[in-house]
Amino acid sequence: MNKIYGLTLDSAGRCQHYHTKVDIVALKCAKCQQYYACYQCHDKLVGHHFIPVKTDGPAPALCGVCRNTLTY
Repeated sequence: MNKIYGLTLDSAGRCQHYHTKVDIVALKCAKCQQYYACYQCHDKLVGHHFIPVKTDGPAPALCGVCRNTLTY
């Protein structure tokens, strides 16, 4: 199962920065290739700034509910 990283995550991958009912999509960082709840969580937890993957890549996002990868 794909893992979502972030600060104060709930079961659907919402973090302390984005936590409405629709904030369930994690984004993949091009540098570390990990999924984060948001860029702010990434930048606080990792030693480099968040760099989004290209939108035409195979799995730029991840659903926090079902943990399936998503395309744009």
